[in-house]
Amino acid sequence: MSSDRGIMTENLRISAIIITYKRADELAGALENIFAQELMPDEIIIIDNDPATSGRAVIPADDDRVKYICPGENLGPAAGRNLAAEHAHGEILLYLDDDGRFEGNNATRIVHDNFVKDPAMVFLTFTIRNAFTKEIQSFEYPGYTTANWDKPHNVSYFVGSGFAIRREVFEQIGGFDEVLFYCEEEVELSFRLLNAGCTMQYDPAIVILHRTSPKGREQLRRSYRLIRNRLYLALKNLPWPFVFTHYLLWGGFAFIQSLRGRELGQFMLGLKSLWTDKLWQRAWEYRRAHPMTWRAVKYMWKNEGRLWY
Repeated sequence: MSSDRGIMTENLRISAIIITYKRADELAGALENIFAQELMPDEIIIIDNDPATSGRAVIPADDDRVKYICPGENLGPAAGRNLAAEHAHGEILLYLDDDGRFEGNNATRIVHDNFVKDPAMVFLTFTIRNAFTKEIQSFEYPGYTTANWDKPHNVSYFVGSGFAIRREVFEQIGGFDEVLFYCEEEVELSFRLLNAGCTMQYDPAIVILHRTSPKGREQLRRSYRLIRNRLYLALKNLPWPFVFTHYLLWGGFAFIQSLRGRELGQFMLGLKSLWTDKLWQRAWEYRRAHPMTWRAVKYMWKNEGRLWY
């Protein structure tokens, strides 16, 4: 699956997308960072998940390239990203967090040139560094270790703080699974991308400085989402041997985390929701219709994919 792979396009439109929630100050900084890029995106789409429209105050009123959308409820990152894609006109969707900043002013140029140079490119992810320590943290790197952070290479999943994808392919695979709301939605999308025959590239030349703002995280319910989302995405996408290891390893990890965080009740609610929300049935029906190919498994095996856990 790809878009017009045999055609070399000299100019691709970029839709920069930011999902924000109760972080007007961070959103202002993110917009300033984008406006400082030497190659401006063709449009900037802001999805404000705060029903109180807190982000509207920092939106420039005199720039029609900025589209502000408030859905009136907190859709979460997954549905928010899908909504933005519905309003986008660019061939490339460039997703950014409101608490992330590009390092340097040539990042959008590098993104654009990557896709122009390689018409077969579908997905591009970036280096994510802690904005204050400049470290690459393992949980924000798409691999088991950060040993190859300085070299372009194929990857099997990504971190949502910064990535780009061809809109055509994003639409063809159905975007993010909105059942997940938040947590693991990137891994789940990666499974479907790879199963559709796509590859995913990592380019260390594009760096996001992630500020990891504590604001707007009141509804995360981490133990609930960790067990619910991991078990759901494994059953939905993975071959049976890897479903069993996901259930064993992630189930145990989520249980221990819930005890440490005094969230055992949230852990149990997450398990219960797999039945009450009919997620078992939804995942089972999807895996029967779209079994993962061994080509995708081999690709993930070679490129440090999330197979066993």
